[in-house]
Amino acid sequence: MGGDTTFYFVFAVTPVDDLPVVEVNMLLELDEEAEMALSPNYLQTTDSESENINITYTLDPDSENVWPKNGLIRKSNVPLSSGDTFTQDDIVMGLITYKHDGSMTSADGFIFSVVDEFGHPAEKEDGSILYFFEIGVTALNDNPYFTANTPTELDAWGEVTLSAANISASDEESDNTGIFFNLDAGTILPAAGKIMVDGTAISPGESFSMQDIVDGLVSYKNINDDDVVSDQIIFTITDEDGGMAQDGDFTIFEHKFMITLTGKELFDTAGLNVYPNPGSGVFRVSGLEGVESYEVFSASGQSIRSGMIEQDRELTIDITGEATGIYLLLLKGQGGVVGSYRVVVR
Repeated sequence: MGGDTTFYFVFAVTPVDDLPVVEVNMLLELDEEAEMALSPNYLQTTDSESENINITYTLDPDSENVWPKNGLIRKSNVPLSSGDTFTQDDIVMGLITYKHDGSMTSADGFIFSVVDEFGHPAEKEDGSILYFFEIGVTALNDNPYFTANTPTELDAWGEVTLSAANISASDEESDNTGIFFNLDAGTILPAAGKIMVDGTAISPGESFSMQDIVDGLVSYKNINDDDVVSDQIIFTITDEDGGMAQDGDFTIFEHKFMITLTGKELFDTAGLNVYPNPGSGVFRVSGLEGVESYEVFSASGQSIRSGMIEQDRELTIDITGEATGIYLLLLKGQGGVVGSYRVVVR
C-alpha cells in the first residue's frame, strides 16, 4: 500500500458567550450618616470574555424607585437614579459609594441587574436576573439640640413658670423624659433668684428634664434684693445616652430672665406717687411737698431730663423721645434726694 496514512477530521465549533457571574455580593456595613465605597470585596461580577469596563450594572432596572430607602448611590459624587448604570471598573476604581441620610434605620440596600458586553445578564440559580445588595447601618447617638431659647420675663419678686415656648430642646432618639438641662456646678447662678422644680429649689449641678418643662413643673423665683433687671442660668443639655448639645464648639448655654422693677421705690417716699408706671413715656408725679427739682437718668447713667418744680404742683415728665427701657427718676429737696424711682418706658 502506498500514499498517506494520516487523516484529519475537522470540527466546526460555534462559540457561545458565557454568562457573567456575580461572584461577590457581600453585606456593606457603615455608621449612620457615613459614606462608603463599594469595593470588589463587597460587589464583584466576572466574565470570561468581558473586561471590567464592559461589565455593566443597572440600578433598579424595573424603576420601582424603592431602594435605597435611606441613602444615595453615587458615582463620582453624582447621585444615581433608577435606570442609571455603572461598571465593574467603576467599582474597582472606588467611584461608586453609598451615602446614608442619617435617619434612624438599621438596614438599606439596592436592586440591580448586571450584563456583559454582549448584553447577556447574570442569572441566579432560579433564573431571575435581579439581585439585592444589602447595607447594614450602625446607629449612632444623635446629640440633643436647642429648639427655643427666648428670655423669660417677670416682675421683680415674682415667680414665673418656664414655658417650652421660651426654652426647649429635642433629640432624635430620646423623648422629653430623656432630655436634661444641667445647671452648671461652677457658677452661683441664678444670682437673684432660684430655679424651682415642682416647688423645690434646685442648686447648681442639679438638673431638670424637658418633660418637667412641658408639665409646668419648672419655675424661676426672683429674690431681687439688689434691684437687678436681669438674671440667668448657665447649663448644658444632655440626653439619656450622654449626648450633649453643641453650638459650634460651645456646649454651655445661657437662658436669661428679664426682670421688670415696676414702681419699686428705692427710698421711703411716703406721699409721693409716680404714674402711670410702666408707661408710654409721659409720667406724672404727685405729693411733691418738699420737692424742689428732679432729674432723670438712663440705664447707662446719662442725665436725659432735669428741671425745677413749683411748690406743691403736680409734675409731668415727658421722655417719649427716648428708647424703651428702664430709667431712674431722682426727686430732690433742700436736704438732697428725697425720692428715687425706677420708671419703665414701654
